[in-house]
Amino acid sequence: MKRGRSTTNLSTEEILHQAGDYCVARLLVEEGTEAAGSTLGGTEFKKRNVTVLAIERGNEVLPFPKTDERVLNGDCLLCYGKITEINDLSKK
Repeated sequence: MKRGRSTTNLSTEEILHQAGDYCVARLLVEEGTEAAGSTLGGTEFKKRNVTVLAIERGNEVLPFPKTDERVLNGDCLLCYGKITEINDLSKK
């Protein structure tokens, strides 16, 4: 398991699994990010072919969230996609 934190607000908390150019990663949404307060459909995840598998919000897990689900400060997003795309998203 690899761990890393970027200096941006949306950080790659953990890469949980990597296979070739793809990975499952956990991203933390912090205040001031483009994603915070937006719906999933209003973020760049879909444009970059990154699938949000679940949103971890406190003690609650929202599996397979719909595009109208709001992303909140403190949410952890469990994502699947190309490593380069997830890393790019973590810099926004």
